[in-house]
Amino acid sequence: MRILCQRSRWVEAVLFAVLLLTMSCSDDNTIARYEGERELSDIVVENGSFVPKITWVGGYVAALGVNHGTVARLDSTLIWLVASDDDDIQFPVQFGDTPADAQDLAQQYGGQSADRLEEDNAYTFWLLKKEAWSQVAPNAGKTLKEDPTLTSALVVVQSDTVFLNARIHAQLSQLLNVFINIADVRVFGRLGAIAVAEPQTSPEVVVSWQITQADVVDSQISAIGVTEGQQFDPNSPVWEAWSEETVGGVPAYGKKNVIASPLAIGQTIPETRVFTEFGGLERGKNYYIWIGNRDWDGVSRLRSTSFYAFATFRTF
Repeated sequence: MRILCQRSRWVEAVLFAVLLLTMSCSDDNTIARYEGERELSDIVVENGSFVPKITWVGGYVAALGVNHGTVARLDSTLIWLVASDDDDIQFPVQFGDTPADAQDLAQQYGGQSADRLEEDNAYTFWLLKKEAWSQVAPNAGKTLKEDPTLTSALVVVQSDTVFLNARIHAQLSQLLNVFINIADVRVFGRLGAIAVAEPQTSPEVVVSWQITQADVVDSQISAIGVTEGQQFDPNSPVWEAWSEETVGGVPAYGKKNVIASPLAIGQTIPETRVFTEFGGLERGKNYYIWIGNRDWDGVSRLRSTSFYAFATFRTF
C-alpha cells in the first residue's frame, strides 16, 4: 500500500509539471500585443529653439505629427507629419529633419511643412505606434484624442473624432516661447511716449519713443538707461548710455542729442559712452527704462520733469 501511494504522488507530480510546461508554451490570444509595454507619454519639446528636438517615453513610433494650434488633427493645420511603415522613428527627433525610413506626409492631408516654428504660437505634438497609425491614417480631417477609458481597443472612430488608447498615443499642446515676454508697459513723463516691443524674430528688445513735449522739436535724445524695479534705482543698473563729447578739453556727457529711435536695448550707439554694459533682461522681473535729451538736468526724474520720460514693464 505504501509503494502504491508513493507511485501515485510521483505520477501526479509529473502530470502537474507537464501541465505547467504546456501552459507556458501555448499562445494566449486574449492578451493584446502591447500587454506589458510602457505606454507613450511625457513628450518633451526642447526649450529655446525654433527647430526643437522632440523626445518622449514609451519606445519608438510609426508617426510623429505637429499641428498649428491646440488640436491634433489630420488636416490643413499640420505643419509636419513624418510616418514610417513600422515603429522605426527613434527619439530624439529634430523638427523639420525627416528621420531615416520615414516620409513627410503633411501635404497629403492638406497641411504645409514648415521650416521652423514661430514665436508665441501654440503647437500640438503627437505620436502614434504602428498598430494605431495604420487605422488612423485613413481618417483625414478627424481630430485625434487620447481616451484613458479605452482598455481593450486601440482605436475607436466616432463621427469626426478618433479616440486612441494611451498605450499607443500621446500628445502635447504648448506655446512656443523662445524669447522673453514683455507686459504691462506703463508710460510717464513730459518728454515723450516710450514703447517697448516684445521680441518676435530675435532676442533683442526694441525700444522706440515719440516726442510729445511741446517745445521740443528734435526727436533724438542724449541719454537712455534701464534699471531693475518699478522705480529708478541707481543701485540696480541694467544698461546706461550717454552722449559723449569733448568741450574745452573736458569730456561732457548727455549734452548732445545723438540717440535715434528705434533701438535695441544694449546696442552700440555712436558718439555715446556706455556706463553699464547690458547683460540681458531676465524673466519674472520689473524694469524701469528712461530717456532724456540735452536740455534735461540729468538729476530730476519726476513725472513733471522737463526733457525726461520713463516707462515701466515686467517680463515673463
